[in-house]
Amino acid sequence: MKKRLLALTVVAAGVLGFLVATNFVSFGETEPGEQSGQAGLAATPGEELERSIGRPADGTPMYISLVGDAWRPIFGEENWQKNIVDDDKKVGVTDSVMFQESVAEFQDFPLYWVGLEFQGLPLTGIIRSYGPHLTPPEDHVILKYGTCTPPRDGGCSPPLQVRVEPYCYAQPGGFAPEATEDAVFQVRGASAQYIGGGLQLWMGSVAVKLYAHPEERMLNVAEALVAANGQGPATPDEPFPPLISEC
Repeated sequence: MKKRLLALTVVAAGVLGFLVATNFVSFGETEPGEQSGQAGLAATPGEELERSIGRPADGTPMYISLVGDAWRPIFGEENWQKNIVDDDKKVGVTDSVMFQESVAEFQDFPLYWVGLEFQGLPLTGIIRSYGPHLTPPEDHVILKYGTCTPPRDGGCSPPLQVRVEPYCYAQPGGFAPEATEDAVFQVRGASAQYIGGGLQLWMGSVAVKLYAHPEERMLNVAEALVAANGQGPATPDEPFPPLISEC
């Protein structure tokens, strides 16, 4: 009798293990044509993420925000649940390694960052916006470092933001003359210019704009930028690639 009970227990455990394994494999799966590799990016355990920060296969506009857990105590549990967990365009990321995996798999254009942390500021969010047929068109990734405390009636800007987009979406001639009064200079071989409160750089096939406070941090960030997805310099000692200006 004991042997029979033991055998039944083993069988039941095997079935349960199969179900758990099956659920784990299906977690974060993508439909045919979508980019995969985003398993684990979920607001709550077991919730599937159907969108990735990669360009949609069918070309439809998309917007998604991956929000790090560092924002959770700032939002408060009620707002975190309402504005992150329950919003299908936002995803709560509880493990920073997931940020690293998501940027490493991004292939739409070269993506630059300063790692998971810079000068004590952790990577706390990634925003992906894609709408080439919108007016004006959009195709960019924004990486946010650090947090801030928003006032009751508005938002706030984190201490550091890195915005990366294809060069053709942010050509030097596309900015208003009054916004480009500062002189163009070189950073690691890339053209750079202070524009509209940020530091704009052009390298390879992309434009990178840095927003930071204090302001002197922007140049430090520019000198520390590396490729996040293998499409550019791997260390800050390497120069940026020559500009590809064809649009």
